[in-house]
Amino acid sequence: MTPVIAGKWKVSSGQFMGLVYEFKTDGSFRMEMGMYGVNGSGTYTINDKTFPKEIDIQFTEHTSGAAGIGIYKGIWDIKDEKLLMKVGTANGKRWTDTSAFVTYSRDTL
Repeated sequence: MTPVIAGKWKVSSGQFMGLVYEFKTDGSFRMEMGMYGVNGSGTYTINDKTFPKEIDIQFTEHTSGAAGIGIYKGIWDIKDEKLLMKVGTANGKRWTDTSAFVTYSRDTL
């Protein structure tokens, strides 16, 4: 079964404008923020049975080196064809405040 979060998602406004996550159906992902030269990749898992829904993003490669490697715990949802997601810091606590969601639109390019 294809995860509902699978696809390419991009932030088009605000503080994280240009941030792109591509979540693949095999549980891997790529992240890019071209304007800052930041890239990363690894694996992810989601839990859609909790409220808020949970995501664990495991960076195994990151342009920040060892500082960017680790598990970023967060929350997510999909509403009106938008991905709402907020993650914490590497190996930190899970973000839980849904009012802080960052909004991503599907990127078809």
